[in-house]
Amino acid sequence: MLQTLEWKTLQYRRSYNYLVMSYKLRVQTVAVDQYHLIPTTNMNYLIPQSHTQYHSNSCFPRPIRLWNTLPIYVKSSPSLDIFTERLAVVNM
Repeated sequence: MLQTLEWKTLQYRRSYNYLVMSYKLRVQTVAVDQYHLIPTTNMNYLIPQSHTQYHSNSCFPRPIRLWNTLPIYVKSSPSLDIFTERLAVVNM
């Protein structure tokens, strides 16, 4: 059915939306307190330590892991439109 409707899988859509929100957080177009996000080199972030599988797949650790796997040219996109274009061609 997904192929007939030409829809992406649920996992892909979740990952895509996590990464779009991560980009918005990075360029501060979304008002969220970022005190817990610790930037490292190459526009990566430290992944918070998780003691349970539930927490490691929650709304902060999972998107950070996805964000850290992106190529630098995608992370350094100058606008949201360019970010989404570049993200569409990256294999997630």
